[in-house]
This record gives sequence, structure tokens and C-alpha cells, in this order.
Amino acid sequence: MGDSLLVRGSSCLVARGRRDCQLFLWGTDGAEAAFNRWYNEEHCPQLLQYKGAVSARRYRAILGEDKYQYMALYEFQDEPTFRRFLESTQLKDLKAEYDAKFGASERARAAYVQVWP
Repeated sequence: MGDSLLVRGSSCLVARGRRDCQLFLWGTDGAEAAFNRWYNEEHCPQLLQYKGAVSARRYRAILGEDKYQYMALYEFQDEPTFRRFLESTQLKDLKAEYDAKFGASERARAAYVQVWP
């Protein structure tokens, strides 16, 4: 897997070694369904348009005390690509679109580089 990076979060970015999380609170099932539809059908495909973005996956918590309900992992081809993405106008635009649709939320980020296998 080389220097690939992974990112984790309730809404997370993965750059074969990076983590990013967001907290979501829902008032109704309809709001959560609308969020998931937007995230899956618009947000992830837009992120994957970035040159060097390899994959996007999302998870819903089923166990544990993590304050985040969802986790998204975005994988980038290598750490330099990931670092460029962090400074890109594309990421700024993605955040702005999210905030406009759902309001600003807590974001916690971390990045990881695979060390085994």
C-alpha cells in the first residue's frame, strides 16, 4: 500500500493516513435521510473528482461511546496529494457547501499513514 493515507470521522476525509470527523445532531428522520442522500450522492462524488483521491467510504456507528454518529473515510494516493488537498480551493468549497446546507458543525481531524501490512 505504500504511503497511502486514511482519514476517519463522522464525516471524514481519508488520505491513506488521515482522519477527519464531524458531529451531527438530527431533529427528525427526514433531516438525517436528506443529509445521507446529499453526502452519498453529491458530496463524496465531488470530493472524488480531486486528482489523487482514490476512494470514499462511509460508516454508521453501531457500538461504542464515540460522539460521532457517522464516519467517512477518504483515501488519497499519497501524503503529498493529501496535504495539497487540505490547502485546495476544492476542500474549501466542499466545506462551504456543507455549512450552507447543514450549518457549521464540529470538525476534528487526524491523518494516518498505513504501516502494516
